[in-house]
Amino acid sequence: MNATTFFTAAASLRSAAAVVSDERGRVAAETRALAAVGTGEALRVLQERLRRLDSPLEQRETQLRGVAEVLEQSGILARVLEKAVAVLEPAVDSSPTAAALLRQLDSMGTALDVMCAQQISRLCAPTADPGGLGWADYPDLGVDDLHELNLLTAPDTVRVLAAAHPDLRILETPDGGLVAAVGDLETADSVITYVAGVGSSDPTGWSVQVDRTRDLARATGGPTAAGVLWLGYPAPESLGQALQHSPARAAGQELAEFQAELARRRPDQQRSVLGYSYGSVVVGEAARRGLDADDVILLASPGVGVGSVAEMELHGENPRVHVFTSPGDPISLLTGPRGGVHGVDPGSPGFGARPWDPGVTGDHNSYFDSPDFLAAVGEAVRAP
Repeated sequence: MNATTFFTAAASLRSAAAVVSDERGRVAAETRALAAVGTGEALRVLQERLRRLDSPLEQRETQLRGVAEVLEQSGILARVLEKAVAVLEPAVDSSPTAAALLRQLDSMGTALDVMCAQQISRLCAPTADPGGLGWADYPDLGVDDLHELNLLTAPDTVRVLAAAHPDLRILETPDGGLVAAVGDLETADSVITYVAGVGSSDPTGWSVQVDRTRDLARATGGPTAAGVLWLGYPAPESLGQALQHSPARAAGQELAEFQAELARRRPDQQRSVLGYSYGSVVVGEAARRGLDADDVILLASPGVGVGSVAEMELHGENPRVHVFTSPGDPISLLTGPRGGVHGVDPGSPGFGARPWDPGVTGDHNSYFDSPDFLAAVGEAVRAP
């Protein structure tokens, strides 16, 4: 909506609130008048009924004035955006920078409309759960618009991260977590979703995780591919906590729902999901429920909660499961062909996945710094 529409609607609601206020005054006057008449049970009951009328009227007046205030504040912001647009529009044809800024302002306008509607819903139904600014909560909202909307309420750590990575688009910020995309998620022919493991909920490491996501996208789909950093769960903070399976079980459902929305938006997109370390446990739980993925990559996995590929429900065209584990990675001590803390070793022959040479021989932290590893992941995804 434009600023004039916001202000007109606000004025109309304030007029309606004034009418309700007058009605409340009339009811109060009638209640006082009855008190002056005398006493008696009939009069007492009538007075009580009049007093009860005031409660819903008061609630209605409060809602009308609250919504009017939201509309007025939105109108002020919309006017600022309109002035900025008016300044930039004459330069669009001659300046790519002006064109880019104009697109960003358009997204901010859409975000303002959605935020205004959400706040009004909260005022009119205060006991209802308004829901999060999630990927699937706004199925008709574009990625850029959703990014701007999320930035309005995102914590400072997310805003700083977005400023440091201009190609990053914030899709969700669930309970201190982060789900974000690099590359053009709406037009890319392929997208890889990267699920990190132990310690990945710490915002101080998110910039590195964004870089890894970008590297994985380029390795698997080239410069026009997209990548999703999926940190939508409270990841274990230590190896001791990583022995617990319950965080992965809850996160698996969330990951499956995210991938389902990704498939709904772009059914023709090639989708890969890579789970690293404890992240592979999350991926396994998602696959057990039903995961939209053409390729699943289990990296440095301690087990994935299922006994074999046959227990995974993968929605894709000829879906495949790949396994990468460095011979020097001690994660192998936590699992084996007969089982482990999170199930059997997915690299064992009976599991049914295809093992790959990771291109590294180092420890658990040696993968992402190696171009050979990234090349191997790309080869796996592109293999016939």
